[in-house]
Amino acid sequence: MLLKKAHSSCPRSGSFCSNVILRNIGEKGDSDSEEFELHLKWVPDEHSRNFLKAFTMEHNLGMREKGKSIIIYSQQPQITE
Repeated sequence: MLLKKAHSSCPRSGSFCSNVILRNIGEKGDSDSEEFELHLKWVPDEHSRNFLKAFTMEHNLGMREKGKSIIIYSQQPQITE
């Protein structure tokens, strides 16, 4: 969904994602866990970067850039006592 939406929102983008890896980062053995990291081998242009920031905020996800990759990840729920 993310890549399809990025392509339609940034049709004239000069950057592209060349590799995608999805990792479950939940507790081992918890197949129902929704904790994940999506690794994108992508150095986005400014328009694509703005789209990704808006997309992650809209879906309550985190995002960080590391070298020539972007990592989009599920946010840990805040526990209030």
